[in-house]
Amino acid sequence: MIHDQLDSIFVDLSILAKSGEIFASPLAKIENFADGLPRASLVSGLYVPVWLNYWFEPFDAFTVNQIFIRLVAYLGMYRLLTQHVTKGQRGYITSIFASLTFSLLPFYSLFGLSIAGQPLLLSAFFNIGQGKGRWQDWLILILLPFYTLFTLSGFFYFVLFCVILL
Repeated sequence: MIHDQLDSIFVDLSILAKSGEIFASPLAKIENFADGLPRASLVSGLYVPVWLNYWFEPFDAFTVNQIFIRLVAYLGMYRLLTQHVTKGQRGYITSIFASLTFSLLPFYSLFGLSIAGQPLLLSAFFNIGQGKGRWQDWLILILLPFYTLFTLSGFFYFVLFCVILL
């Protein structure tokens, strides 16, 4: 998707954050949406971009979200490549450029780390699976769902991890 990303999700996050109904009942009506859309039809109140829109103005929240996603995409890919794929000085340089290239892809940032966070998730999973898992790896597995949309990528990774564990 290549466009300005200022479509319905951007507006939904902004209205939800400013409505004061972030943790409302699923049956509560949000009056600013389609003449009273139920709260259950919107993203979770624990989704990080909702809170970015709560703390910042919409454009500032969008900018902070973009910067954070690009940073996580770079660091996650760099971590995955250096720990599990490449070796030596040449591998180090390759990891830097491959990570930079990955972080510059046109991610749809309003979906959070659903795509950009996958290398970080994979690296944490590999570390835990190899018995080298530290508290940071477990923290990644615990916190990443709050910045992703489960329906886009989480379910598929969950099934894959369960199959690998079995």
